[in-house]
Amino acid sequence: MEATQKRQKDFYIDLDNRIRKIETAAAEGKPAAATPGEGAPADPAAEMRDYETALTLFKSAKYNEALAAFLGFIKNHGNSNLLANAHYWAASAHFQLREYAKAAELFAKVSAAWPNDAKAPDALLGKANSQQEAGM
Repeated sequence: MEATQKRQKDFYIDLDNRIRKIETAAAEGKPAAATPGEGAPADPAAEMRDYETALTLFKSAKYNEALAAFLGFIKNHGNSNLLANAHYWAASAHFQLREYAKAAELFAKVSAAWPNDAKAPDALLGKANSQQEAGM
């Protein structure tokens, strides 16, 4: 029951962070970020749709599909404000698939690349849990 409550709280925090980033970007009048490898501006609706699709797969316990979707998101939306979250959830999918070394690596990337992100403390805990499960 506690794990379910923590997971639900994480989802709400994640949603709140994403909404806050969108509102901040809109208030600052930031232009859309360019997709890596392309000169065209990113489509914010497609970016959000891709992220939400991946997160829904994760919530539905479809971890292989969620992992593929998050990795695709990371590849296709390299300048997204949601990159830290995408890495976090990809790491979580690895953890659920018992791929602890890969999970630890991605969790470490979140805390190293985005130390001030709301997901950084959770990523550090995820890294420690992954290392413990892997016997590292």
